[in-house]
Amino acid sequence: MLNRYLLPGVILAGLVSMFVYRISNNVADVDLWHEMSLARETLAAGRVPLEDHFAYMPTKYPVVHHEWGAGIVAYCLTTALGNAGIVAAKLLLALGLGAVCWLCASRRGTDFAVLTFLAAVAVLLADQGFSTIRAQMYSYLFTACLLYWMDRDREGQRRWLAAWLVLYVVWLNVHAGFLVGAGLFAVYWLEQLVRRQPHFHLLLAGLAMIPLIAVNPYGVHYYEYLWSSAMMPRPLIDEWGPLWRNGAFHQIAVFALSLALLAHTVQHVGIRDFRGLPVILICALFAVKSTRLLSFYAVAWICY
Repeated sequence: MLNRYLLPGVILAGLVSMFVYRISNNVADVDLWHEMSLARETLAAGRVPLEDHFAYMPTKYPVVHHEWGAGIVAYCLTTALGNAGIVAAKLLLALGLGAVCWLCASRRGTDFAVLTFLAAVAVLLADQGFSTIRAQMYSYLFTACLLYWMDRDREGQRRWLAAWLVLYVVWLNVHAGFLVGAGLFAVYWLEQLVRRQPHFHLLLAGLAMIPLIAVNPYGVHYYEYLWSSAMMPRPLIDEWGPLWRNGAFHQIAVFALSLALLAHTVQHVGIRDFRGLPVILICALFAVKSTRLLSFYAVAWICY
């Protein structure tokens, strides 16, 4: 019995070690300082300020900080546990993400040997998105949870929607990456519609997600902020540039490998039977457009 689980255990330990090593740069991310400064001011004032007291130049009013919730978490962890709290949170988010992705892929019938190889590819695709500690790590984990729930929905389970709407509100208060989740939710609804599968419950949930955006300290100002941020050009920020121009060589190479493996799977399974393919393709398209979104593609790719 021991020998039966020894080799899988060693392989899993190796994958976990590889993942932890690839994300082990524990220099504090520059975004973290602003988030925690805002959190300190918020807790002192008893409200989230609508003006930016840390800007070097005049800013518009009100100022919306879409990572305010992540800042509160980071500040509380730091004051309670010091630097170890931040590192522990990073590892928990990363390993939680890996666990959900593994669970999602396994329940779709992926063989253990195949999954261990694919997991190594996914780690190399995603590893640059795990600086210490960016709020987008919450978005990676929540995206994996959404993909897992959508796969359960395909089997006729509906109770996940209540948990999803709660998670959605939490998500939009810690990182604006919830727009990725909302977009993938819409893609899934459209896939179910085209496949003539049950989809009306998804439409109702999607409509409910629109007013829920206002459940945040900034209220309806968040809508304007999201629109202006989504439309804002960022030509001088490398991570927002296209993968083919600003991506590292290993990222481009592994991305090409992932597409080749995806093409093989589509050929083997067939487009009609490949549930979730539109989610992977839309994530791949946005990863090509922006290197910053490559990690989201890695999550969708390994899950589905």
